[in-house]
This record gives sequence, C-alpha cells and structure tokens, in this order.
Amino acid sequence: MPAHPRGFTFRDVPPEVAIICLPDSTWASRGGSAWASHDTLFGPGGPPKEARHEAYLDAIHLLTHGQVPRTGLTMHNQPYSALVNDIAEAISAANDPADYPYQDFHSGFCALNGLVVFDHTVTHQLEGIPLLICTGELLSPDTQAAITDSVTRGARCLALPHLLPQVAHGRGHDQPCLVQDGAGAYLFTDDLMSDAARAFIAPHLGPSDAVRYRFANFCVTMQPINGDERRLRVQVDRYE
Repeated sequence: MPAHPRGFTFRDVPPEVAIICLPDSTWASRGGSAWASHDTLFGPGGPPKEARHEAYLDAIHLLTHGQVPRTGLTMHNQPYSALVNDIAEAISAANDPADYPYQDFHSGFCALNGLVVFDHTVTHQLEGIPLLICTGELLSPDTQAAITDSVTRGARCLALPHLLPQVAHGRGHDQPCLVQDGAGAYLFTDDLMSDAARAFIAPHLGPSDAVRYRFANFCVTMQPINGDERRLRVQVDRYE
C-alpha cells in the first residue's frame, strides 16, 4: 500500500531450512485417496510409489513441530477429510447450505521457521542455507554438486542415502550415519522420524507457536494472540 510501502519481496528470503526434492505427484498425501492413486506416481500407469516419495511429509511434520500430520499437507487427508465429509453429509441432509453444524477443527496455522522448498534442479540458491533436507526420487548432478559445496562451507544436510551416492559410499546399510565434511556434516538415514534425524534438525526449528521468515534485513514473525490461531500478531524487526 502507498501509505505503508514494503521494502522487500519473497525473493529476499534467506531460508533457514531448504527441502529439496523432485516434484513426484504424491498429491501431498501418504498412501492415496478417492482421487489419487494409492500406489503409483503421476496417475494410473506411473512408476510405483515408495517410502522415499513420502519422506518429505515426515520432514514437514517435524519442521512444523508435529502440527502438520504425517498423513499429508491438505484437507483431503486424515484426520481432516473425515470431518469435511461429515460436514458435507450434514449439509446434504439439511438441504440448506446455511443450516449445518459448524466444526472448527483446523485454523490453518502451523509453526514454520524460514522453510523454503526447492525442486531437484536447484543450485546456487542453496548458498548460505544452514539446513538442507534431501528427499524423494533423485537430485540432478548439478544439485548434488551444490549440496556438497554447501556442506563443505558449513551447511548441515539430512538426506536419504541414495540421493548423494558420491558421499554416502554405501553407508546406507549402517543408519543413521553421520559424516563430517569440511565445516559441515551429513546425516544419512531412510527414516526421517528417527531420533537421530529429530536431533539433527532441532537447532533449526524455531518457536513452536510462530511463523518466522527473514526478508533481507527484516524478520517477520506471526504469532497467535492469546493462543487464538485466527488472530495473529505480526511483528517486523529490522536489522542493520
């Protein structure tokens, strides 16, 4: 707004955490649903869905302090889909969209601390990000090189072993496996819910009741007012 100009955009975000994965059409859900295949990617006839394709759901679950369920990222996943269906049935039975029981079962708020998601081709944008989480089917060679360079310079990387074979060197059989490299470190594991993975990402979580992002020299924090997730206090701090 002209009276309140904003001196930054989303392009000015220096992430605290990056998830890196190939967009594989899991429909942001674990398993399937009435409108998404249970066992294949990209619809009927696609390649089989495996645990590696759903690992990023575990990453989101952990990075939101468990506030986003492991079942998925949308209201089409349990436990929310059952509640949505109950409301739809009540509306149908009442034959009046305005006459149905209100169920306040989710505010849409979840804690996040500077999370940005990149696809499997990201390169220079990873520079300076403290925590990298690699999941999914594959990473491009250029992305692998960018990750190894970032770790050497001090980043920490939580990864499924098959994504960085040049570093894992068969260590996937001995999980979780911590590998120091330069100023940074890798933790290789197929189980992002393991105690080792939780401890690895814990320093990067931020408060459990706040969404916090940096934009250039600004830090924007959103927190519920007196615990009410539908009323948020927005604080903007500037750093010189």
